[in-house]
Parts: sequence; structure tokens; C-alpha cells
Amino acid sequence: LIDLDGTLIPFAPTVEEAQLDDDAASLLRHLAETRAMIVIVSGRPRASIESLRAAVPAAWWFAEHGAWRFADGGWEPPTMTADLHDLERRLTGRTRLAQLYRLADVGVVTPLRDGMNLVAKEGALVNQRDGVLVLSEYAGAFYELGEHAVTVPPFDIYSTANALHQALRMPLEERRRHAQALRDQ
Repeated sequence: LIDLDGTLIPFAPTVEEAQLDDDAASLLRHLAETRAMIVIVSGRPRASIESLRAAVPAAWWFAEHGAWRFADGGWEPPTMTADLHDLERRLTGRTRLAQLYRLADVGVVTPLRDGMNLVAKEGALVNQRDGVLVLSEYAGAFYELGEHAVTVPPFDIYSTANALHQALRMPLEERRRHAQALRDQ
């Protein structure tokens, strides 16, 4: 589960200028090839995600804070139909984003400056899969949660890629230990 703006894409003066660079797109495509489920959530309107979505078509794309999902060639609200993927069957009502937090194997919270503290804390608290938190050294939550997270300098895409690799390959017992420590904070 990855937040788009400020995590995958650096902040820019306008939405049009904030684009996914080739390195980040390549990293996401590589992760998708490992059969990792990539879920990208953005607060952006659906129309502004179209060009980004084309760069990583294997990802699950959610727009407008989880209110819309791209599926079958168009945007639709997440539904409860039996023919959709297990993740989508679990997404209902007002708790869509919290349900994504529960299902994430890795949560990436990498603001470039203090912020996103609640995302890091809420995600760790409700996660039911002993998910690993990848956390920016600049997040305010770093001082509370950093000891139990994989920490990164958010300006360095290669460090972030290595942190994702480390998080995805972390042994189960180590994941459990870190996840429990995060919940206990």
C-alpha cells in the first residue's frame, strides 16, 4: 500500500508537474513481477491519474482517497461482486482505506517533511498481516516508530527501493516482532 503524492512522486507546484519518474515506475513494475500486490492510493481526481496509471498497469490504483478503483478499463467504486479479486471483496463502505491498511504487507510512509504521522500510526495499529512499515526519517512519527520500522531518506529512490526489498523479504518472526512493537507504541 503506497501513497502517491509525497511518497512515489515528489511534491510539485502543480498536479501536472508532479509525475512518476522512470526509476519509480521501473521499481513498481519490478515489484509487480515478484507477484507483490501493489496498491497505490491517491487523493487526486481520477482524471489526473490516467497518465500515471499507464506507467504501472499491474498496480491496483485508487483515486480520491480510495473512493474509486480502476478496473476493467474504467473507474468504478470498489464493489462487493464475487468475481473481483479478494482485496476488492473486502473493500466496503466508509472503511475502505482502513481495510487497505489491514491487508498491507508493507506500508510506505515517506513524507519529505514532517507529516503523515497518523497514516503511519493508523496503518500499524490496524494491520492484520504483520505488515512492515517503511518510514521516512523526516516523518514526525519517526521518533516514536522509527526503531521498529525500516527507515529511509525520502529523497533517495534507491534507498527506498532497497527498503521495499528488505520489507518484502523480512522473515515472518521478525515481521511479527516489529509489527507488535508498532502496535504497542
